[in-house]
Amino acid sequence: RTLVPVIFIPGIMGSNLRDKVSKKNAWVPPNAFGQKIHELKTRKRQSPADRQKQLTAEKVEVFDHNDAVNIPETYIALDKTEAERRHWGEIHADSYLEILSTLEEKLNHPFLGVEYCTPHAAPDWVHAMNPKKKKWTPKSPLTEDEFKNRMGEIYFPVYACGYNWLESNEESAKRVIARIEEIEKRTESNKYYSYSGQVILVTHSMGGLVGRRVAQMLAEKG
Repeated sequence: RTLVPVIFIPGIMGSNLRDKVSKKNAWVPPNAFGQKIHELKTRKRQSPADRQKQLTAEKVEVFDHNDAVNIPETYIALDKTEAERRHWGEIHADSYLEILSTLEEKLNHPFLGVEYCTPHAAPDWVHAMNPKKKKWTPKSPLTEDEFKNRMGEIYFPVYACGYNWLESNEESAKRVIARIEEIEKRTESNKYYSYSGQVILVTHSMGGLVGRRVAQMLAEKG
C-alpha cells in the first residue's frame, strides 16, 4: 500500500515555544479555561521589556507540549503515543488537535458498508464529489474514479510541524523540510507500506507562506 504523509503547518503563534537554555515555556497558548485565566494574569503582570526578552527569536525553540495531546480511548485511528511520535504536541491543541484527528480519520477511513461487502463513500467524501455550490465551489471536484483509485490504495498518516514564528519564513521552511526528511528516514524500511516520495502540506494562515517557501526550496533542490 502506498504511503503519502500529510504534514499540517499551523498559523502564526500556533506553535509551542520554550527557552533553549532553561527549557522553560516561552509561548504555550492555553487550552482549558483555567489555563487561559492563568495566562491572562501572568501576561498582565509581565512588563513589555520582559516579554520582548522572553520572545526573542534566537533564544527560543519549538518543542512538543505533549501534556496537551489528549486522544480519547474511543478514537481508533491512532493513540496518544503515536500522536506524540508524529509531533502533534508541537502545535496548539485547542486550535488544531481536532483538525489533525479529523484529517487522520477521514483520509484513512473513507468507506462505509465494508462489513457487508458493499463499500461506499462516507458522507464527507460524497460532498467532496458533489459540492453544494452555495457553500463550496472547487475548481475541479473530486471524481468518483479518483476517490476509488486513491482512497483505497493510499495511506495518509497525519503529522504536525510547528515552527519558530519569530524567525523568517525561510528558516521555518527549513524546519519543515527537515521534518519531511525525518519522515522519509522513518518510513524507508517499512515492511507494510511503500513510501511514494511525495508529501501533502496542509496549512493555516501564515503556515501557507511557510508551505509555499518549502515548495520553492524543494523545487530549487531539483
